[in-house]
Amino acid sequence: MILTTEWLSPASPLEWVEQALDDADELATTFAIAGFTPSGEWALGMRTEGGHTHAEALLTPYKGKELLDRSRRYAVELALKRWCELLERRGH
Repeated sequence: MILTTEWLSPASPLEWVEQALDDADELATTFAIAGFTPSGEWALGMRTEGGHTHAEALLTPYKGKELLDRSRRYAVELALKRWCELLERRGH
């Protein structure tokens, strides 16, 4: 299992996640998370063994630099939930 993160405000979190998943080892399950744009956009993704991928862009309800730490906690909490749901659907 591999976890890849980028918290230094990529121009497009979704593109960053998709690229990280494209570059990932096909024999490992990879989880990726990136954010945040000034508008609060962030993204998560997962690539399972065999090359099945999923990526999605989301918005944080916690906007502004003063809430950046809370936004990161929110993103990680939601990402863990989504990754579990995706793994269950794939029968892992």
